[in-house]
Amino acid sequence: MSFFLVGGGSESQEGADGTGLDEVYDAFIEEARSTGRSTLAVVVCGSPESAEVYSSPLAGIVTSRWPEAQIRTIRLTDEPPLTPLEGLDELAGIIVGGGRVADYLAGLGPSADQLSRLVRGGSPWLGFSAGAMATAVTAIEGGWHLQGRQIYPEAASEGFDELALAQGLGLVSITCLAHNDTCGGDGLLISAIDSGLLSSAVAVDEGTCLVIHHSSGRTQVMGSGVVRWFTKDPQGVIVRSERSPHKEVPPPPAAPRLAGMARVAAAARAAHQRHDTEKTGPTGDTAVPVESGQ
Repeated sequence: MSFFLVGGGSESQEGADGTGLDEVYDAFIEEARSTGRSTLAVVVCGSPESAEVYSSPLAGIVTSRWPEAQIRTIRLTDEPPLTPLEGLDELAGIIVGGGRVADYLAGLGPSADQLSRLVRGGSPWLGFSAGAMATAVTAIEGGWHLQGRQIYPEAASEGFDELALAQGLGLVSITCLAHNDTCGGDGLLISAIDSGLLSSAVAVDEGTCLVIHHSSGRTQVMGSGVVRWFTKDPQGVIVRSERSPHKEVPPPPAAPRLAGMARVAAAARAAHQRHDTEKTGPTGDTAVPVESGQ
């Protein structure tokens, strides 16, 4: 069984290079088929109208590859009392959409034990954005300040001011942050680890999937972007980048032509000096203009 943690939302399933995440979805369905069951859950948050819009493309991931499968749509609400979901042990797999991490923790939190048994029993998990981030033991709910210092864009703070960490679903040991390439989460994770709030974390780009194999803990990167690992070190924070081995690494940007720039600057200074000489004359006096014909 595997966790497929996608760094983008469910509304944008294509990778940054336009190739999509078909290899991720194919692998997820293959694992779901191997359970011997044929019902998969699609979990979304929001109103009935928005939930239908969000759940449709997620269900399409399954039905386009496994027409015989049954889809069970679960719409989470924040209306008390929040009780454990029923029938989770009958699922071949679960797909969790994007949105606010806090909403998924509130809706799925009462079912954390059942979800843990489900994935330990072999059913795969495909999570988009918040659906990926909520799996952690310690989950990031939002925020854009830490001790008064900005560490993240306000637009991506999910309504929190100070960095908000919460008890996650406890399915994956490492804290995950999605949308890293578009929201610039490096500073948030480095600050959280450097301050002691986290010991390690991982950030996933959009169009990219971090696969965690439950039995071995082995990881794999799929998709077009980068997965970055952040680890506490006595000297600070170590950052390591990883790409899919099946994707070509783009060439590095050209090195700045500093020597050429120096030559341009020297030529500009020489031209400026010639201009001053022509204007003032060799003695430094202001030159008298001479008109033609006099």
